[in-house]
Amino acid sequence: MTPTIVIATLIALFTMIFSVQNAQSVELSLFAWRFAGPLAAIILLAFAAGALTAWLTGLPSRLRLRKELREALQREEALKSQPPADNDSR
Repeated sequence: MTPTIVIATLIALFTMIFSVQNAQSVELSLFAWRFAGPLAAIILLAFAAGALTAWLTGLPSRLRLRKELREALQREEALKSQPPADNDSR
């Protein structure tokens, strides 16, 4: 098994254990809304919201870097397709 599969399996196992051990219902209020649900689900949703926020925060720089890489690769291909310069100018 690859290390990625082992790590993903361990994370899934810990998440399942966490969910079973924290199944009690809690009430959460946000402005005028009230939510009730298992503690584990609320914590996992908060984690997912944080992960999404972090991913969205880094998205502009990832897109910019991808664009710069694509442009650099295009310049490289253009340079490769040019005939070599004649250095014999005597």
